[in-house]
Amino acid sequence: MADNKLTKKDVMGAWGRWQVYAEMGHSYERMMAVGVASSLGKCLKKLYADDEEKFKRSLQRHMMFFNTEGNWGGAVLGMALAMEEKMADCPEEEKDEAINGLKTSLMGPLAGIGDSIDWGTLKPIICGLGVSMGLTGNILGAVFCVLFCLVILFIGNQCWWLGYSKGIVAMETIFGGPLFKKVVKSASLLGMYMMGVLSASYVALQTAIQIPTDSEALVIQDILDSIIPGLLPLGAVLLLYYILRNKTQKFGLVAVGTVILCLLLSLIRVV
Repeated sequence: MADNKLTKKDVMGAWGRWQVYAEMGHSYERMMAVGVASSLGKCLKKLYADDEEKFKRSLQRHMMFFNTEGNWGGAVLGMALAMEEKMADCPEEEKDEAINGLKTSLMGPLAGIGDSIDWGTLKPIICGLGVSMGLTGNILGAVFCVLFCLVILFIGNQCWWLGYSKGIVAMETIFGGPLFKKVVKSASLLGMYMMGVLSASYVALQTAIQIPTDSEALVIQDILDSIIPGLLPLGAVLLLYYILRNKTQKFGLVAVGTVILCLLLSLIRVV
């Protein structure tokens, strides 16, 4: 086995490159693999400085399909880098199987954790507070949005270093424990609650339809409000969620279509 050749500066430099390259080389064939190889390249060059063929093989190894959440999933790449260092003198076929097997088995679970906590919980809460303050003219609203970026950068930094320094045992202990699973589930529920609150606060939709009667017009919006206040905004959010989840993920097309539909309904005085 090889002695430690990488310094903390080398390892964290790879993390810094990952923050830049992770989303830059996306493709349906390999997803984030180009970002992985670009991020680890300098460290791999240092590990295999005496053998050009091993260096090329290591780059090919990390060009295999890889897709995860960029911050929490960075722990997988930290572990992969540690394995490259410890297994530098092992046969290439053994390294291919061990390292790619590790990445394949952990990229999905850590992506689920990262999506639930970072994007499903922290972003709606922190950025939601920032937007609310910004709408009132409070400059601290912008600070909250910057704060979210700093929080997820800190998480990504710690996950990367934890993966490299502690390895698979630490990952299984921390992320596989029952308490952590409960935390993730609670965070997901809180995130959904916050999304509901934000939807009710910022999605405005009312119908202008009235049905004439002998006495006075029957206002459909008043009837809907008496059943469930905010029923139309809720329906609009659920409809868009259904379309994005089951029909298409072309967000620009859906956004333009929504604007056009609202304009048409407004012209015929439905909403």
